[in-house]
Amino acid sequence: MVAQQSANWDQTQAFQKMETILQANPDIKGVIAGNDTMAVGAAAALKAAKRSDVIVVGFDGSDDASTASRMAASRRRCSSRS
Repeated sequence: MVAQQSANWDQTQAFQKMETILQANPDIKGVIAGNDTMAVGAAAALKAAKRSDVIVVGFDGSDDASTASRMAASRRRCSSRS
């Protein structure tokens, strides 16, 4: 892991954090986001930086993530019931 930043579950903050991470770590290979909203923000920053080589993974299985072309995967969180 080269960096860990909180984007407060916000797409705009994730975009800004990803820009900062890219500047400090230009050789980054992948991003794991805590939810799809942040993953979409990170993916948008990568697209703006013309970094098609970086894999982005999010969680939630949201429709926005499903249509985001940079997303490598999105997983739905499952809860167990007793």
